[in-house]
Amino acid sequence: MVHIILLIFKIAGIVLLSLLGIVLLLLGALLFVPVTYRVYAKKEEKTIVHAVGGWMFRMLSVHYRLDENGQDIVLRILGIPVYRPGAENQPGRSSRKKKKQKRQKRAASPRKQPSEQKSKPAEEQQSEQQSETVIEQVLENRPGSAPAAVSGPKRAEDTDKKGVFARLVYAIRRICDRIKSIWNACRKIPHTIRSLLDRKDQLLEFWDLEEHRRAREALWKEFLYLRDKIRPRKIRGHIHFGFEDPAMTGICMGAASVLYAWYPEKFELRPDFDRQILEGEIFFRGKLRLYVLLLIGLRIWFNQDIRLMYAHWKEL
Repeated sequence: MVHIILLIFKIAGIVLLSLLGIVLLLLGALLFVPVTYRVYAKKEEKTIVHAVGGWMFRMLSVHYRLDENGQDIVLRILGIPVYRPGAENQPGRSSRKKKKQKRQKRAASPRKQPSEQKSKPAEEQQSEQQSETVIEQVLENRPGSAPAAVSGPKRAEDTDKKGVFARLVYAIRRICDRIKSIWNACRKIPHTIRSLLDRKDQLLEFWDLEEHRRAREALWKEFLYLRDKIRPRKIRGHIHFGFEDPAMTGICMGAASVLYAWYPEKFELRPDFDRQILEGEIFFRGKLRLYVLLLIGLRIWFNQDIRLMYAHWKEL
């Protein structure tokens, strides 16, 4: 009996340890397997953008594409498309083929001749027409009766006029509502400025506190740490640009040359002082491990200066 109980405990322990190992393996993969991204963009006569983000060696990936045909987003698992936003509104390839085959069958099949209507005797037709005309005359001459129906073209013109008038009234109402909202926003500006001036001393005190200064420095360090971890590891391409005014092109090139030391080796800027142009090609890729975000979040959460600054900000 004891042997059976120990065997049951042994099996249960093996199962629990196996489940714990699987959970730890998945957690480690989630935190330490990097999320990669890759972006390729090209602009000449047409603009083409292709971006891919993947995890677990692209077992799970998101693809984005923008070209002359529009934009497309696809979620793939093991390379198989499983989700595409807006795909339910677009007919798939199979449905398109079926519709095309139906159209071809309809075009190939001879049209059926409409069944010949049985012609009534001339006397019956004349009697029916006479009765209809008599009824119409009676209705027209009856006192208090409604006016005769307007003919088709006149009725269409009236509906068109009503539609144009309704659209004009709707546009005027929209413009009036927009002007009213802008006017209300402008009326609130003096009150906002007055409230800021009244709270000027509090804001200056909030900014000059030593704890808040340390909190800002800690946040800036975390931002720099995240930037170093998420920045692209490989960049290449070129940008050919120019403005109508050559002086503006020179100013932009001068501002860009200040950051020339930070440019990667395979990236090039080509100014054009003779014409207005913007074209080029760029490719970059990088990666990010999710433990970096978790680490940053924990350090911000346990930083007493940041929590104190947040509490003081809510009290303002």
